[in-house]
Amino acid sequence: MNITPALPPYPTITPPASEQLAGDNRLRPAVRQPSSAEGEQTPQSKQSNSDDKAPKSEDREAKQPNSEEAKELQRLKQRDREVRLHEQAHAAVGGRYASAPSYEYERGSDGKSYAVGGEVQIDVSEVEGDPQATIEKMTIVKRAALAPAEPSGADRAIASEANQKASAARAELAQQNMNPSRVEQTQGDPARSEGSNQASRSPETSSANVVGQRYSKAVSPSADPGFRAFA
Repeated sequence: MNITPALPPYPTITPPASEQLAGDNRLRPAVRQPSSAEGEQTPQSKQSNSDDKAPKSEDREAKQPNSEEAKELQRLKQRDREVRLHEQAHAAVGGRYASAPSYEYERGSDGKSYAVGGEVQIDVSEVEGDPQATIEKMTIVKRAALAPAEPSGADRAIASEANQKASAARAELAQQNMNPSRVEQTQGDPARSEGSNQASRSPETSSANVVGQRYSKAVSPSADPGFRAFA
């Protein structure tokens, strides 16, 4: 029979308090230092953030036009409105005797194009062999030339030319009414009628009919909008 001798219990030894405190200090730091992400920014991070914000500020300043550019844009916008209203007035009143407006453009600092000059062509030729039709046509031409709120010198010149041609047509019509038999004779002889018409025209009028007169064309913001006559 095996007999196991009984051993006395092992006594529990408690370390001194100073050793316990030292052990706790080794396991856990007394003060925790905050990281740069959680605590205050370091000088390097502050400099980096400042550098990131600088280009954005410069971009905003670049997008904002200075006072001179703003004034120039305002001038171009006003000029664009004036030119378009001027030329559209010519075209609207001139009807079939006037062409569509054509414009000259200038690009602003905002990248947009603005009309700074314009031109409308208008037919100022007489109606061959029909003074009454010539009178009616020249009346429309004159009204078209003076249609804008502020007609230019070229506009007034064309209105004057139309007025002269209308006066000549009235005189021709009055002569026809006084001598109806002569009118019938000239209508029966086309060659004679053509010779009579050519003789009644002044050299200036004939030259205008062949070559055509171009009175004005805007080439700068300070120039008047153009109005071209052709015959």
